[in-house]
Amino acid sequence: MIDLHTHAVPGWTRDGVARELAVCGMDRALVAALPLDHWGCELTPGVARLVAEHPDRLSGLIGIHPPDVEGSLRLISDYGNKGFIGIKLMPTTGYYPDEERFRPIFEEVNRRGWMVLTHCGWCSKGVKRPDLPQSTRFTDPYHIEPLARLFPDTDFILAHAGGRVFFPRATELTHYHENIFIDTCPGQGTWSLKHEDEWLCLLNWKNVLFGTDTAFGQPGSAEHYEARLTVLKDILADKGYLEKTDDVLHHNAARLLRKRGIAV
Repeated sequence: MIDLHTHAVPGWTRDGVARELAVCGMDRALVAALPLDHWGCELTPGVARLVAEHPDRLSGLIGIHPPDVEGSLRLISDYGNKGFIGIKLMPTTGYYPDEERFRPIFEEVNRRGWMVLTHCGWCSKGVKRPDLPQSTRFTDPYHIEPLARLFPDTDFILAHAGGRVFFPRATELTHYHENIFIDTCPGQGTWSLKHEDEWLCLLNWKNVLFGTDTAFGQPGSAEHYEARLTVLKDILADKGYLEKTDDVLHHNAARLLRKRGIAV
């Protein structure tokens, strides 16, 4: 199994993560560093240390806040050779990813052959800066489409299946764009797969990635992981897509990782 959407939270320990990796049984995971605008603390250095501890199991995504263009480019430059293969966006904090002023960031991501994981759907409370707008409207997947067209060699992952309200749009984008993917992270991801039956036939299942939103260092994360895996398998079986299980759990993600030189 390859989990393309996990996180680290403050307080993780080497032994704790090692135990969680052993219990979860994943072959590989992508750990996204949430940017400063989301948690109020800088997690990219911590994820760099975490990936360095488990280079055979983990790769990282740098958490950036695009409105700080220079700061984002500096993070990419500083950590680009430390086990990272992409960036993580939290548009809920008040920006549209396809704004022209962010173009240099995506040009650099494209130059490096990286991927982009962007939050989609409902804006959770989190621990976020009170001076930022904090709205779900910024996460509409259609704001990724212009970037996907402009950078066809960059892979874009719509977290949480694009979000409940945006799932049809995300589905349509996977159908027409080979470099746009969705992940299955709960609750919006699994909810959409369970309830949006009429859109599943349009979904490009080669572009569906297993994601759990597991947070390494959080109590009970191993148990949460197993529960989320079970829910996804049950949905695929119930909806008549059981034959897609291996693609979703492994093959689709393996294809993306191999493009970044990671043997899986």
